[in-house]
Amino acid sequence: MKTSSCKAKGRKLQNQVRDDLLALGFKVRSRIMGESGSDIEDLGDTLPVVIEAKNTEKIQIWKAMEQAISNAKNGKVAVVVFKKNGKDPLIVLPWAYYLTLLAKEELSGRSSS
Repeated sequence: MKTSSCKAKGRKLQNQVRDDLLALGFKVRSRIMGESGSDIEDLGDTLPVVIEAKNTEKIQIWKAMEQAISNAKNGKVAVVVFKKNGKDPLIVLPWAYYLTLLAKEELSGRSSS
């Protein structure tokens, strides 16, 4: 696959993530390919996470997470959103952070149990 095709594929996922977050009311922008920092820039400083997006057939999850961690500042949590052709995006996040999300869900009374 050509470099330009790889970048276009990656940009497509970044734009999907950006659009999904914009629809939820977050003020974000998709960074230009090659620009330093997380793939999704939080303009409103309201997202609790730093997002690394990978649109690839074979993900190197540890390398992707290391990249996200290197961009995580000010107490933000590093996450990786990834997908491959024909599949919906998935997310990888630290277990401790997931537990805090579950606890908040339980405390809010929205749990389904």
